[in-house]
Amino acid sequence: MAILSPYLTFKAKKFNLYKITITIILCTVFYLVGFYKDSRGTISANATSSSSSTAFRCAPTNHSTTTLDFAARHFAQDPKPPVAREHHFPPCEPKFSEYTPCEDVERSVRFDRDRLIYRERHCPESHEILKCRVPPPYGYKVPFSWPESRGLAWYTKMETCLTPLPEVAGIRDIAGGQLAKWPERLNAIPPRISSGSLEGLTANSFVENSELWKKRVAYYKKIDYQLAKTGRYRNLLDMNAHLGGFAAALVDDPVWVMNVVPVQAKMNTLGVIFQRGLIGTYQNWCEAMSTYPRTYDFIHVDSLFSLYENRCGVEDILLEMDRILRPEGSVIIRDDVDILLNVKAIMDAMQWDGRITDHESGPHEREKILFATKMYWTAPRPDQD
Repeated sequence: MAILSPYLTFKAKKFNLYKITITIILCTVFYLVGFYKDSRGTISANATSSSSSTAFRCAPTNHSTTTLDFAARHFAQDPKPPVAREHHFPPCEPKFSEYTPCEDVERSVRFDRDRLIYRERHCPESHEILKCRVPPPYGYKVPFSWPESRGLAWYTKMETCLTPLPEVAGIRDIAGGQLAKWPERLNAIPPRISSGSLEGLTANSFVENSELWKKRVAYYKKIDYQLAKTGRYRNLLDMNAHLGGFAAALVDDPVWVMNVVPVQAKMNTLGVIFQRGLIGTYQNWCEAMSTYPRTYDFIHVDSLFSLYENRCGVEDILLEMDRILRPEGSVIIRDDVDILLNVKAIMDAMQWDGRITDHESGPHEREKILFATKMYWTAPRPDQD
């Protein structure tokens, strides 16, 4: 049996080789026969229910082009395109030319006279807020540029604002730390930062912030040549001042900057502003500022609309800016591009002329900068309808 096994194995393999060879030959023959019939142009097919045969053309001589119709057979009305909200902010009546919402005399008489409560700051409720633009009185003229206006009065109403001093360990210690003399104190590290009183702020971050604002202000002056013009602006407002970097970068210009720290800001930095030798105050920008109309020549706004998103209306903040900015005054607003597009749409309805430009670091930044100027207009002549 051991001798026969190799022989039988060889015989089986040889038989399989014959089967494969025969299969290949048969497949080749069938393929050639089929190819020969196809080349004659017809194929005969026997019907199962009849002895007759029918010829089918495989490759017709003349090709006809069929136009396919993909038109819809069922139609539905297209949805109406979204309608952009039309902003409309008409001028207020001329009697509101000196209107200060939170200090309104007519409104204050509604409050209790006990302990002079009626003389406190009382802002209008949401349903009482005017949705119109406070008009300059008829005949209003833009103030003279500095220094020609030096001898003229610059009226402004400021709130008294106190910020608590840090505690001291001993009687000889200076609350808040020793301050450098002016002008060195402007760029010296404020004691509130060097002492670690403000979490997240370090000496290095303070220096970086100061250098950043020097770069930004230089960029502003390249875009807005009026900001670079000496005497063009006198009273400036920074609505979200943070460390006062914007004001510090303008130290060599003949300007006066009010630095505002919003009460909703993540960090209370008003003490740092004071220690730099600058002035400032707190403000809730969902309310009107306690200052007369047309107080400021220029307003700077850094990321304020992002801060107040979902807190109060963009239009309410812009109407307040319009109230406290004099005609032909300017604003610079930096924020996310989507927010700025909405801001500009409202500004266009307020007789402001504005344009959005790229960030100082280039066009790939989402943060953009809006430069705008309030157009000159006044209330009509008293005898004019």
